[in-house]
Amino acid sequence: MKILLIGGTGFIGRFVTSQLQQAGHTLTVFHRGATPAAQGVEQIVGDRNHLEQFRELFRQRKLDVVVDFVLSSEDQAKQLMTALRGATLRVVALSSMDAYRAWGVLTGMEQGGPEP
Repeated sequence: MKILLIGGTGFIGRFVTSQLQQAGHTLTVFHRGATPAAQGVEQIVGDRNHLEQFRELFRQRKLDVVVDFVLSSEDQAKQLMTALRGATLRVVALSSMDAYRAWGVLTGMEQGGPEP
């Protein structure tokens, strides 16, 4: 499969990139360029907050799936879906911020959690 990984060089992304590469997928990593992408992986260096600037480039790739490792706001989610409309049929959006917040709500440590 042709897979675009947004933030594929960071905390979680580098491990997923390695696994997908070992499985034989064709990978492109979109990142800031601060950390090098794995050898043999195509790179697109850009700002996550300006994905719309890369819309045509994404469409040209004819991607099977896009995985976003750095989604952190509603605005970024909207921008992600707008930039990828017509470029792929499947988007996987990950956010450790949401996982940590969900844990905080569940344990009552975040607003919206159960009463103490």
